[in-house]
Amino acid sequence: MWQASPVDLYPYAHLYAGDRELRSYRSVVDPYASFVFAPADLVPAQISPERAIYRATAAQIRDRLDIMGFGEELARHYGEEADDIRLVIRLAAAEDDDTIFTLDVTELVKALADDGDLITPLADVAPDGPPVVITETPAAATALREALHQHKPHLVGFIGIFDHDGPAARLLTSFAAAGIANRTVAVLDAPPAATLELPPHYRVITAPQADPAQILDAVVAALTDIG
Repeated sequence: MWQASPVDLYPYAHLYAGDRELRSYRSVVDPYASFVFAPADLVPAQISPERAIYRATAAQIRDRLDIMGFGEELARHYGEEADDIRLVIRLAAAEDDDTIFTLDVTELVKALADDGDLITPLADVAPDGPPVVITETPAAATALREALHQHKPHLVGFIGIFDHDGPAARLLTSFAAAGIANRTVAVLDAPPAATLELPPHYRVITAPQADPAQILDAVVAALTDIG
């Protein structure tokens, strides 16, 4: 007796680098695949009315992964068979800045009657949360946050800027003593009075009176340098 195809019972999500499918997922989205995309990467309905897809360039994906510690050297060490999809994505992102990465969740959206926003916030995925930046005044934090939105909008949501008023070095040492696992950069107005004993995932930048965009570049460079 003829039976209906069971395919529709198992909707899939698909992850592509250009035209090459990197992974497909049945009934769910791998959170480690989705965390390299941002809600802003969702293609507007007026552009793609029949599809629910997220798109980002290789350059954007690479920046996001690098500040989280998934650099090219690590990706090449594990290769395309790595268990962690973030390393597979980072390896593919090394090939061409303009390669478009696509996460197609159309089938899931239709099956789950969702609104299309299936991207998992970074803080809910990464065990150590997003990288954190500490400044010494709320005004400096605001200026850095504005620079992030203006100059590196693809990293919004991937870097947390801490509202702090006081010596950033003191707060940084408190973070270290508390075992805070986030990759952390402190932006100081002047060099610390004493050598700071910090874990390897912490960095200190001295940037008196620097332009916020320049400070942001230094922060991204420091996070990438952590490796």
